[in-house]
Order: sequence, then structure tokens, then C-alpha cells
Amino acid sequence: MKRLFVTLGAIAALAACTPPAGQDSASGTDPSLKAKAAGAAGGDERFFGEERFTIVMAHTGQQTGVSTLHVREWGRKRAEIKDLTINFAGMTQPMRERVINEGARIITIDPTSGAGSATDNPLYADVVEAMRGRDGVAFGAEIMTRMGGRRTGESGTFAGHACDYWEVAQLGTRSCVTPWGGTLRVSSALAGLTIEQTATEVRLGDGGPDDAFAYDPSKVTAAPDVGDILDKM
Repeated sequence: MKRLFVTLGAIAALAACTPPAGQDSASGTDPSLKAKAAGAAGGDERFFGEERFTIVMAHTGQQTGVSTLHVREWGRKRAEIKDLTINFAGMTQPMRERVINEGARIITIDPTSGAGSATDNPLYADVVEAMRGRDGVAFGAEIMTRMGGRRTGESGTFAGHACDYWEVAQLGTRSCVTPWGGTLRVSSALAGLTIEQTATEVRLGDGGPDDAFAYDPSKVTAAPDVGDILDKM
């Protein structure tokens, strides 16, 4: 069951980064694009309007617990710490992990053993190229629109910060997003799984502790290549 939810999460994450229509993704069929994606970390792209921040989210519904997102370098570096429990079809599955994003590189760490896996986001290079010379927040709004998302005209305030609601009907999601790009509220009903996430704390200027981004490379193995998987679907 855990594999099911990890897969759903990966698909949602990739969809959120889909480049504009007319551009190809950096799939596994083009090694030059893969190399470009792998080397994209450390550029000057800005995915958020704030350089450093932390958001703590409370999860309710069929996924309960807390997740903490630490963001540095305008979103080029992120670390999300998840301490969650999934309740689905009468079964309970814990999800405790730390996911580190370093540019195109995605490293998932088991907090107990320190072991982990790493892969590359095959869409990262195209997203960075499409963003060149543009503001990441405006680009994110464009991508949301291209995915079928729309502003509902509603607004909210969570953890002391204002946000505007977006809805993607085909994914069954509603998100409240700040003017600087942070997501403070998400509700979704996908594949029979109802999830709600609400920000309980927002710390601008705080990119989190260094150990949130640290890991032992000797304990990290290569995960299945996402680009290759997408090519075979």
C-alpha cells in the first residue's frame, strides 16, 4: 500500500512541474537532457518569491500527522520531513521519511536507518529553461492554469499569512497559495483518498537546520529512473 501512495505522490509532484505545452520533457531517451537536469542545481532560478522559509503542515483526513518543509536558495534546495500515518481501506501504514531536493536531484532518506535512494527529476531542466528570465511565482501560476487550474476568487489566512485559492477540478484539489508561492492549505480527494493539509506555522527567513539537508552518501542507492519509467508508460 505504501508503494501506491508513494507513486501517487510522485505523479502529483511531477504534474506540478510539467513544462508549458510544446516543450519536451527531459526523458530517459535523451542522455544530454538528463545530464543537463542533473547539473541544474545551483543556478539562479527562483521558484518562490522568498529566498528562505519553513512551513509546518498538519495533515488530517485519511492521512494524519505533521510535515515540515524547509526551503533555501529560492527553492533550489528543499527538505521535507514527513511523520505521517495513512489510513485507507481499513489498513494503516506509517510514512516517515525525509525528502531532499537539490536542484534536479531527489534524495529520500529513512529517518531511522539513514539509508536512502536518489533519482533525478526528468522535468527539472525543461522547467528551469522555460523559467529563464521570469519570476518563478508567475511561472507557477501559468503552469497551474495550463493544468486546468483556476483561481476561485476566494482567499484565506493560515498561520498569519494570506493566500488565494486555486482549484484543479480534474485532480480534485483546492490549494491556498501565498503571493510569494507558498502553499498553506490543500484539500484533495484523489483515488478514494481524502487528504487535508493546513499550515500551522510559517517562518520566513528560516531555511531550517543544516541537518535537515544532510545525509550519508554511502548509504544512498540509485532509485529507478523516473524518466525511464515515464517512457515505458
